[in-house]
Amino acid sequence: MFITRKLSSVLAISAFAAVAVPTAAQAAASATPPATSGGVSVLASEVSAPGDPAPFVLQGIRTPASRHVAAGEAVPDGIVVVSARVNVPAGFPAAGQKRSVTLSCPSAMKFASYTQPPQYTPPKAVGAIGTARDTISGYSSSGRIQFDAGAEPVAFDVSVGILCRTPDANGSIAEHPRKLHRGERRGRICVDAEKLSRTPGLGFETYVHRGQPMAIQRRSASRAWTRVATDFGQTGWVRTRALCH
Repeated sequence: MFITRKLSSVLAISAFAAVAVPTAAQAAASATPPATSGGVSVLASEVSAPGDPAPFVLQGIRTPASRHVAAGEAVPDGIVVVSARVNVPAGFPAAGQKRSVTLSCPSAMKFASYTQPPQYTPPKAVGAIGTARDTISGYSSSGRIQFDAGAEPVAFDVSVGILCRTPDANGSIAEHPRKLHRGERRGRICVDAEKLSRTPGLGFETYVHRGQPMAIQRRSASRAWTRVATDFGQTGWVRTRALCH
């Protein structure tokens, strides 16, 4: 069957913050070789810097014409693609293990999103199911891609990849980080993960993560909660003690 993955966000190609992005040689030299578990083996891996040919269609990036970057087209500015071709063995993984491959971003870059091309897998085979919960966009320096935990009917090969970005001076990997508005103060999240809620403590929206820049808008009456806007433009409330300046 042919499988595709719907990404949680799509990155558009346009001007990106002026941050240092490694060349192909620098990116390859600073990237850690892929690591695997559960019997998965790496057949080939590649690091593609801006201007290099994309290893496959990049479903996490759209061109100005609102289509995905095609295989062989230039990787856009501000992005490095780390990809691998892996073999997933037949049967169950060893007891206590999960099938996975971990792809690392080049030095100083952060995981932005997961990508893989539309591709064939044998009937009843699941293939990659996305990134692990400990892979956090804008915070993690690598992406751990997991595969189905059940018994695979036959061994098969599959291509997977991650998109990496360099955080800007404020720690954001957003393509167009939200700017401070009048009366706001700059802050950042200083815990590993914090819930962003619609009202103080209620109405979960999403998680924000350590180092992510925030625009501080106002405190609650108790001062235990702070209304913020994220660098991606989301608004909500976080615990005041989760913030630092």
